[in-house]
Amino acid sequence: MEVSVRWHSQRGNRTEDNRDCAGIGIAGDCILAIVADGATAGKGSGQLAQILVRDLVNWFAGTSAMVSEDDLSEELRHIHGSLARKFPRSSASYMTVVVRPQHPMQAAIHP
Repeated sequence: MEVSVRWHSQRGNRTEDNRDCAGIGIAGDCILAIVADGATAGKGSGQLAQILVRDLVNWFAGTSAMVSEDDLSEELRHIHGSLARKFPRSSASYMTVVVRPQHPMQAAIHP
């Protein structure tokens, strides 16, 4: 399977910084892609988005590649729990996509 990735991002109109972040994790012949957007409210929302992406990609890359929807949801709950203490007033929206050969693509949007 061949994958090509191109990323383009720009700062929003209401912040001085760009709070977008994206990552790709590869485990065997499976791919996880995540795009996150830190909210306008909350000073640490951009950093929250970056850490969320980094932690999920690192987790996925260390798996056996056959990650179920339940596995992904459980890891996201774990990551959210650890980040909520550090970023109590920050938030981010994100989308995840998991691609596995011979399986339906799994996509989820998390507001």
